[in-house]
Amino acid sequence: MYYLGIDWGKSLCGIAIADNENKVASCYGEFSTDMCLQKLSEMKEEFEVEKVVVGITNSQGNKFSSNSKLIDEFVEKIKKNGFEVELEEEFFTTQMAQRNISEFRKKGISKKDNAESARLILQGWLDRK
Repeated sequence: MYYLGIDWGKSLCGIAIADNENKVASCYGEFSTDMCLQKLSEMKEEFEVEKVVVGITNSQGNKFSSNSKLIDEFVEKIKKNGFEVELEEEFFTTQMAQRNISEFRKKGISKKDNAESARLILQGWLDRK
């Protein structure tokens, strides 16, 4: 069984994956937000997905993110597609992702930071599980 991690963004979503045994998250890819649900459906067919972990940037009642309504709508769509969803509080994952990526290369850092952010979200959730 597999877990998926999602770093949702208005234009791009990062996806990470981890198996139930090793519990080590890996970057899977970066997709347009419009295509993310389709990609999740494809992954559901390809992998035995147990749970999807979506990063959120706000606690209930707090307004850290203007995207919280959009993320809630996205989560509801994922649930309607038959996925079990958990929310993972995340702070500064984009900055951490860019720092991690910059250790390996200097150019194009922001081009893959969504997938790395998704990996950090999923790994944080796995570490607490």
